[in-house]
Amino acid sequence: MITPVNTKTESEIAEWFETHEEWRKYADLCLLPPTANEALEEFPELEGSELLRDEYAMTSYGVTRLSLYLKMRREKQSHRFSEMVSTQRPPRLMTDSVFFSGMKPWRDEMTPSHADFIYKQARSRGFEPPGDAVYQSALARFPGDPEAFLTRTMGRGYIKDVCARRGWGCEGAVNATTREPEKDHLADENCVPLAEDLVQKNISRMVKNNPTLGKLSKSELRHKVLAKHGPSK
Repeated sequence: MITPVNTKTESEIAEWFETHEEWRKYADLCLLPPTANEALEEFPELEGSELLRDEYAMTSYGVTRLSLYLKMRREKQSHRFSEMVSTQRPPRLMTDSVFFSGMKPWRDEMTPSHADFIYKQARSRGFEPPGDAVYQSALARFPGDPEAFLTRTMGRGYIKDVCARRGWGCEGAVNATTREPEKDHLADENCVPLAEDLVQKNISRMVKNNPTLGKLSKSELRHKVLAKHGPSK
């Protein structure tokens, strides 16, 4: 059984630091192990990591896994390498199957109200989210962004293509280099047209929520809807 450093006697702690000289600079991590919230605040990349599930899980070094992770990150090691060493597991070959492992369909990952909101936002752009798709919020330029929905058949290559078009850089399961985007996908000429039935529904909702808008002409109301929700052609 591994004895945590912070439970040793004063003399045992002094002896431990003599044989683990590399930890003297990080005595705070040994004697007062970080909580999951503290680690996440310092390194947001930990979001979703298994290291947060048991914040006081021990390593064979006598310090917690989170303590080891923070030490390595402070020494400028990468997130993936630090996580691998801290969990004391070899890296897995990254494939589409590994990438999607554990991901649930987008509605299952959200509260019903949030899922409905995301659906309505996507639908207002003329996009019907597939029921088996996952929603990658990191890809969403706005709530319900159609390009943030992806199915397993699309794979990591789809994410790389999207990032490449936008000029977004990413590193990890998918790698892409930051650069100038190929085109502005939010520009009217590049947006999905707003269906006419949705234009009329939005007009009705706007007038219902704000009756004073009923004084405007149909063309003025139409212009307001298109200005807010997207192009008509």
